Amino acid sequence: MEYSIYKAEDLMGIYNYKELCDCFLALAKDDRTREKLESILYQGGYKNYKPSGGIGSNIPMVEIKRRAGLANLILTNPETFDDLVQSNITYFHGTSGNALPKILYNGILSVNDMNDARMSVATGEQGLSNRKGDRSHVSFTDVLDTAGEYSTLKDKYNNEFSFPVIIGTTKENVAANHGQIVSMTSLPEVGVKSPFLPKYISSVMVSSNHLNYIRIMVPSYIKVLADDGITNQFYSIDPDGMIEIDPGKYKEFASRLESKSISSSEMRH
Repeated sequence: MEYSIYKAEDLMGIYNYKELCDCFLALAKDDRTREKLESILYQGGYKNYKPSGGIGSNIPMVEIKRRAGLANLILTNPETFDDLVQSNITYFHGTSGNALPKILYNGILSVNDMNDARMSVATGEQGLSNRKGDRSHVSFTDVLDTAGEYSTLKDKYNNEFSFPVIIGTTKENVAANHGQIVSMTSLPEVGVKSPFLPKYISSVMVSSNHLNYIRIMVPSYIKVLADDGITNQFYSIDPDGMIEIDPGKYKEFASRLESKSISSSEMRH
């Protein structure tokens, strides 16, 4: 199956992508993990799961970022990756734990709608609105890393609930939510009419240490998934697409994976 217009050889010679792939594959703990990583990194998809939703300009930098975020997830939380594949969750929205109760009640509202209702904007979209003008839409992306960047924008409340949250949904749910507005931008984003109703939310992803709190408030039809790679990455991709790999962070990342693997093995025994 063709997942992307880019073949592995198209990407290997640019932006240090080969080095990034080698770093990910070196951490594969078994053949199944390696199979998933190779399929995502080299082909851009896995077992009919096609992450690219055709959002924005499909340029090499966006495609690399899309693949890197999923490879990171395969290593940190393979069960979550399997859930995304099974449910075909390919669209993501980054937000904050402070915003989640309102989202589960009202849906995801645009900054304009929240201001009109005199509702407090908890997340970084307020700052984006101030810089870029009015935001009458809700943004989704098909790049997990991009959603992660939104989720880690400064939360004005700065309290114990100011942790990153990534909301996931399907392309079908995006289209069903009052129609879809395609963003004419190079960013991998699509603007959806506000509000994005709660019934169309497929999953909520947070770090493992926040799972219990989230499970209490989230209705049963929404999957609660762990993503421990939202703020723990050993690589960065700048606006020009250049990949930087931090050796120290890579060593720490490998150590965390090893510790997690040992803990899981101890639990089985």
